[in-house]
Amino acid sequence: MSFPSPSLPPGLATPPFAGSGVHTWGFAAACALRRQGAGDLQILSFLESAVAHVGRRVPTRELRNWVDGSARAVGHPSQVPARNHTPSIPRPTVDLGQLQELWRDGPLLVELWELSPYRLLDIGPAAEELIDLLLPGNGSQLLCVGATQSQFDTRTRDEWRGRLGQRQFVVPALMTARRGLTADGRLSAHAKSLLEPTRRWLVVECDFKLSETPLGRLVAETCNRRNCTPPDLCVPTILALAKYWPLAAVVHSGGKSLHAWFPCHTATPEIISAFITRAIQLGADPAPLRNPAQFVRMPEGTRQPGKVRQALQFLNPSVLQ
Repeated sequence: MSFPSPSLPPGLATPPFAGSGVHTWGFAAACALRRQGAGDLQILSFLESAVAHVGRRVPTRELRNWVDGSARAVGHPSQVPARNHTPSIPRPTVDLGQLQELWRDGPLLVELWELSPYRLLDIGPAAEELIDLLLPGNGSQLLCVGATQSQFDTRTRDEWRGRLGQRQFVVPALMTARRGLTADGRLSAHAKSLLEPTRRWLVVECDFKLSETPLGRLVAETCNRRNCTPPDLCVPTILALAKYWPLAAVVHSGGKSLHAWFPCHTATPEIISAFITRAIQLGADPAPLRNPAQFVRMPEGTRQPGKVRQALQFLNPSVLQ
């Protein structure tokens, strides 16, 4: 197929400046060009010219990563993102080869804690303080919070004050009303129709389990070889994604998973779709990425049963400013 004049959709037409998501833009742009029929050399040449003035040098290796990643991600028309802020997300498969490479000698939980720009202590920021940072606003704004997945409510920030640390779950968005209609017509405090118009966060949940699947066997082999636990293996995936997008916070579920918060309020749907594709390829749970109303673990909340602390593992306040 000929490809005489590469072009990008409006949301990707201009690369961002250095520090604002060049790496994520490059992957999304490579995918868009490949969907039009471009080959490796055509994509590489186009992107090399496009990033010539983004404020930093983009090495050939990074360009090749975009090109190679687009070849893995783009396979059929259903992977074209929709033109809205909650795009139709492609369904890529987990890339076991890349996970194996990341897990070979990648950082573990203790190293994530050491990398945190904010020095975390045994007694750190409370749940209320963290929610004020992640979902800033006044006391009358609404938060959807759950004691369990089925016991939840939407109340004002002031009404929740002093109670968030005892809860397990929070929707990573402000709500526009206390009750709204679900897709099947029920009135609920956890309706997707209540979400604020612009998505603020992509929360990446990594939950690697021991099982008889190829991924589960790789988890078991790596944990045995490195004498580590499944939550440790979440760290290389999260830090790999942090090369694409600034990482704001990481929360331990109190069980076997980590929840990483990445801001997305300034991102286009195309960029969001590309990031989600990459996260799923690296083993992230698709559910909270595809559904902005999905409950995630309350930072410094309490997991039930057992009253286990959902401890903050990483915090970068500069991303929240």
